[in-house]
Amino acid sequence: MCRLPIRLFVGGGRPWCTVIDDVSTNELLLVLEYASAGPIFTRYNRLPVQESQLHSYMRDIVLGLDYLHHAVGIAHMDLKPENLLKAADGTVKIADFGVSFIGKTQNRNSSQKRIVGTPAFIAPEMLGDAGYDPYVADIWSLGICVFHMAGRCRFTPE
Repeated sequence: MCRLPIRLFVGGGRPWCTVIDDVSTNELLLVLEYASAGPIFTRYNRLPVQESQLHSYMRDIVLGLDYLHHAVGIAHMDLKPENLLKAADGTVKIADFGVSFIGKTQNRNSSQKRIVGTPAFIAPEMLGDAGYDPYVADIWSLGICVFHMAGRCRFTPE
């Protein structure tokens, strides 16, 4: 078994996560930093996140997504507040890459056609037959996260 550790960095020189490429099983293993404060927001929160705090969260998330999308070639595909974890130092970490997309998209029509993620947070084009760009779908999900945490829309089970 040959495991090749690769560190992914997002600002500040601290590793955001370590990726272990297990070439014997053709798997990528992500080892994430422990985020002691847990999710930044859950469906059980009754009060919206204050605007200044929301700005700080979004800065960290946008930097993380920018790095994932452009430097590494990973689309998360299940962005939601429960998958955004707060570390002890207050920074937000993106977690749960179970349905992520790794690779490049050639064009919209030949892109992804699988529906993954949490229904309330997925982009509408994911439900169509034409395919979608998984990186653009992440941006849609981030926007829904912002509205959700700001208290502007509530997703409740029926």
